[in-house]
Amino acid sequence: MWGAHKDAELIPGDRQPINLVILRIADEDTAGYFLAGNAFVNVPGTETARSNAAVVVFFNAQTLYPNKPGGLPAMVLTMAHESVHMQNFYRRGVTLGADYVFDTWLDEGSAIMMEDFASQRLLTGYNEVRDSRLPSYLAAPHYGCNVTAWPKAADKCDGYAVWGAWGGFLNRQLGLPFYRNLLNDKANKTSPRVLEAAIRSVRPDSGTVPELRRWAASVGALIPAAQAPARFAYPARADAGAPLPVIDLQTQVADRKLPAKFDTTLAGHAVAPVVRRHVKGTYRETVTVPPHTTVSVVIHDGKV
Repeated sequence: MWGAHKDAELIPGDRQPINLVILRIADEDTAGYFLAGNAFVNVPGTETARSNAAVVVFFNAQTLYPNKPGGLPAMVLTMAHESVHMQNFYRRGVTLGADYVFDTWLDEGSAIMMEDFASQRLLTGYNEVRDSRLPSYLAAPHYGCNVTAWPKAADKCDGYAVWGAWGGFLNRQLGLPFYRNLLNDKANKTSPRVLEAAIRSVRPDSGTVPELRRWAASVGALIPAAQAPARFAYPARADAGAPLPVIDLQTQVADRKLPAKFDTTLAGHAVAPVVRRHVKGTYRETVTVPPHTTVSVVIHDGKV
């Protein structure tokens, strides 16, 4: 999380404690945060004058109030999430340089993927992707949201739900080796290249776009876990120290909401599912596929 470096503007790299500070944050919806500015040397009269000169993560005490029975599990996942932001800052921004800092979508995405691993290992009977992030993605719905662009404040997309669904798919398809390679990549500067390289490190014949197509088909058609072809859906994984449960998308059918309509221009790296129900006999439909898009057809034998 913190160590050796050659930047005189930052606090020393040796013997720094990791500070976990629980205090009341006015915004009740803010569970916690890591701010890289706190790792700078405090110099009065400069832009670093408010730095705590510490490796520190803050957590909202309101999360643990008695009227919030799920507070402790939420705090555990917030610690896991924010610690990844701290690690990303040191591993990339400090040791490799500013040009290597993750884009927001991958910084947040990698932290959300850690919630998947941490919840399964640290919380009994609960998995953050299966029980929260993926249902939120399907129920809003957040189809049509770009997985490589973190939404702005006024956007309709929820980046946490989107990356919970997408990151949970990558975790189960590619496992802990993929995730470790994603975090520890020193060869690539840009976030798209880091993600591409991490996928190819486990599946040399694949990449971001092929995995996105398979995820789109899986999450768009709610492919049943038991009948899913190889490389589709959310199968269980048993990586040592980081097991992940299977997620049967068919359990989400009743809660899934399809968009009434899509924007005139579909965002890049997004999903646009169209469902035809109760088709019997011969069925014919002509679909126009716009440039730079891919159509996948999934046929269910039964009610979906």
